[in-house]
Amino acid sequence: PRTSRSFSPESGSPASASYRHSQGSHPELDLQHPLLAVIPGDVRVILQVPREDGDGHVWTADRSGSISIYSQYRGEFVLQVNHDMQCPLSLALLDDRVWAGRADGDIVVFDQAASAKKQLTAHSGAVFCLLPIRNQTMYSGGADWKIREWDMELTLLREFTGHANSVRCLGWSGNLLFSSGDDHQLCGWDVANQVSTDGATVTLDAYGSPATSMATSPTHIWTGTQDGTLCCWQTSGEKVSPSYEAKVHTKSINAVLLVGVHIWTASSDQSIQISDAHTGVVIKSLERHSGFVRCLGLVGELVWSAGSDKNMAVWGCNMSEDHYKLRAEEALMAMGAMKQQLWRLQSSFEEERTKSAGVVRRPGALV
Repeated sequence: PRTSRSFSPESGSPASASYRHSQGSHPELDLQHPLLAVIPGDVRVILQVPREDGDGHVWTADRSGSISIYSQYRGEFVLQVNHDMQCPLSLALLDDRVWAGRADGDIVVFDQAASAKKQLTAHSGAVFCLLPIRNQTMYSGGADWKIREWDMELTLLREFTGHANSVRCLGWSGNLLFSSGDDHQLCGWDVANQVSTDGATVTLDAYGSPATSMATSPTHIWTGTQDGTLCCWQTSGEKVSPSYEAKVHTKSINAVLLVGVHIWTASSDQSIQISDAHTGVVIKSLERHSGFVRCLGLVGELVWSAGSDKNMAVWGCNMSEDHYKLRAEEALMAMGAMKQQLWRLQSSFEEERTKSAGVVRRPGALV
């Protein structure tokens, strides 16, 4: 029954009574009592799906093989989808359709009414990750070591090879698509300009342990590894440079999520750590789950987590000020990189002009 799967406010939390909030009301993160509610659910993946009627949905890929749908704002169970899912491992939203990657290598595409529209034979192994880009293209990564590119018409466009083991996570930063996984490598792909699909534009032997998860911004990449290390990389165009490594967990990191200026990590050590995104310093440890924590999902300005204890926890987080601060910093960095690129192009152009005229001039000087 629906009532058995609705939200259960956490006793003792002063914010719990306010969870059933109206749209536009966002509880703040109280670092002493941030837990708002608990929902029963044996879940692998959590995805927010906005709706035109204003009451968004939250889709979850369940370990039972089904997909469950919840009301984002009322916190009520809405629907369960049983489509012979063969263990859905990944979910992503593209053009109002939800893509579900399966353990058997197929991808099932649903409309928002949860009606299956098409089933794609995507990979020869499990589809571990899906990444939509600019609401135009979907990328999938799988156990067959490959990355595949799909358009909005559900047509396979290209296949990228270069990994030596399973592709576990995908992200976008700078001008590149990034991927990582069991081969300990971080690969960057210039999908807009790369002619060959055999081999990445940038390949780094990045980790001492396989990467399991990734979060990205326009200027940074954060990855979590099986040994509990959070790795940060700075990106600029096609350049990638290491920023820091921080041992934030004692066991495998299973999910990484960027929330404002913080990085949330979920681990098999049964904890969620909230770290400073710029330094990797742990600010707060959340230990509500009694089993390993599988996944994290950003739902509006709330964070949902799910674990092997067959519960989902809902956490409050006010990221408004910090979120815009980080975005402003990234915009300034991106503008600086763009100015440098324009200056190099101008200098190259002027050098060619002066050479053709037989005149040697200082780069950047007017001709």
